[in-house]
Amino acid sequence: MTTYRFRQKTLRITRNETGEVVYYVIEDPSSNKRHRLYEMEYETACLLDGRRSLEKVAKLVSKRMGLEVQVEDVERYVQQLVALGFVETIG
Repeated sequence: MTTYRFRQKTLRITRNETGEVVYYVIEDPSSNKRHRLYEMEYETACLLDGRRSLEKVAKLVSKRMGLEVQVEDVERYVQQLVALGFVETIG
């Protein structure tokens, strides 16, 4: 089973608020890549610990955010984070 890990320890993460909107600016000092993640996106990324399946991540995000999140949506999102270099593939 392939799992994924969010590289939190090697990234610079800044929490920001604009009115009622919360977002996180993720910066990779080694590649100078920078990206904005909104609250649900950041929550999803933080659940990528290298052990949880994407199915489990989708269920946890659904429960925590009160939304119905499909595993296919999580898969597409994770692939974007992998392409940015913010998430690594395990296994």
